Amino acid sequence: MPPQSYQEGAVDTNDNWMIQEVTALTNRSVLAESICKGNAMGASDGSFCPHIKKGSTAAVVQCQTTCQRVQAVNMVPGHPHDQSSHCSKLAGILAIVKLLQLLRMEHDLTNGSFTFGINNKEACLTVLSQDGPNASKTGCDLILDICK
Repeated sequence: MPPQSYQEGAVDTNDNWMIQEVTALTNRSVLAESICKGNAMGASDGSFCPHIKKGSTAAVVQCQTTCQRVQAVNMVPGHPHDQSSHCSKLAGILAIVKLLQLLRMEHDLTNGSFTFGINNKEACLTVLSQDGPNASKTGCDLILDICK
């Protein structure tokens, strides 16, 4: 039986923070099929509140033609001094990656394509860098998780 929630499908329970709440269809096969056909997209956004030094994210994976979607939210973990808008943006990207992993496990996806929508140039350049993450940069641990 396929996992009914991200937490059930998570290989590593330490990853459960990445998808803390999910709104999903009970039948996600249409969405999985749209990924196989290259007709799916995802977007995320992260926010950071400097007053309480906490970040949060929202992410969505959606079929471009049927609008079937899976949505997720999370709170960015870590010490308040390590929190930033950049980390929140990266955590949103990571939420999309984890949603795609769940769909892949659920439907045994072996091929397909997907379009990311990222509204943070620095986060995008960091994730796509050929040099790998700078260990002294905030969010290095998130970048490593995204690039796995």
